[in-house]
Amino acid sequence: MPGDDQAELRLRASDADRERVAGLLGEALADGRLTVDEHRERIELLYASRTHDELTPLTADLGSGQRDVERQRSAVPVERVAPQVAILSSTMARPTGRVQGRIVGVAVLGEARIDLTYASLGEDGVEITAQAIFGSVDVVVPPRARVTMTGFPLAGSLSPTREPGPADGPHVKVSAFALLGSVTIHRAEVKEGDG
Repeated sequence: MPGDDQAELRLRASDADRERVAGLLGEALADGRLTVDEHRERIELLYASRTHDELTPLTADLGSGQRDVERQRSAVPVERVAPQVAILSSTMARPTGRVQGRIVGVAVLGEARIDLTYASLGEDGVEITAQAIFGSVDVVVPPRARVTMTGFPLAGSLSPTREPGPADGPHVKVSAFALLGSVTIHRAEVKEGDG
């Protein structure tokens, strides 16, 4: 998904990321896809780079090396979000790295909050299971996320976002159940200067 890819590309590159690209450049030099001068120039750019979007162009024209760059991008570490269970209490998860897979929020006479404002959503998006029993589960999605909500309120309420979001945005799927409680999805506001 283009929006998700752009967020991933803005992530800071680690020393390990730079070493993987250096290996690809070394292979390209060894098999004649790069000249010595081109290799030296790209190595200088490589070690001056700070983000993934600065690394990608260094190997984009190297044929099979591009598959390795794609694997490298998908190797961005995934931040695990622990289940948020609030029983007569409140809890909040606010991941700031790459998030994918399933996230669980349960509130029993309490409040659980899952805030994805600063997270980079994985290629397949995320699935959130939210259960509010005499409590509330609040989910905050990134500004460009595409949101779908399904579920069942039993004397409770389910409140999706007003708009589902752009069709090409990272997908957030929420499966909700509310028993005398509420599950609410909020969209984070775009900060000035953001796309």
